[in-house]
Amino acid sequence: MLGPALTISGAETLRAELLAMVESGGDVCVDGSAVETVDTAGMQVLVAFRRALQGRNRSLNWSGCSPALMDVSGLLGLQAQIGVTA
Repeated sequence: MLGPALTISGAETLRAELLAMVESGGDVCVDGSAVETVDTAGMQVLVAFRRALQGRNRSLNWSGCSPALMDVSGLLGLQAQIGVTA
C-alpha cells in the first residue's frame, strides 16, 4: 500500500520501495487508496516504476486509487502512463 504522501520529500524512499517490487519478479498490485497528497516528483516515480515493470514484460495493477491520485494523474495527463483509468 502506498502511503498518504507521494511527494518530493519521500521520492527517494518511494523509489527504493518500488524498485524492490520490480526486482521481486511477477506482476505487481499496488493499493493507492490511502494517497492524500501527490506532486510531480511522486508521479515521476510512479511513471518510472510502471516503465521498469513493462520493460520486464510485467504488469502494474491497482487494487485501489484515491481521488487525489486520480485527480493529479489526470491533471498531468499521466493516467495512462501509470495504468489507472477514470
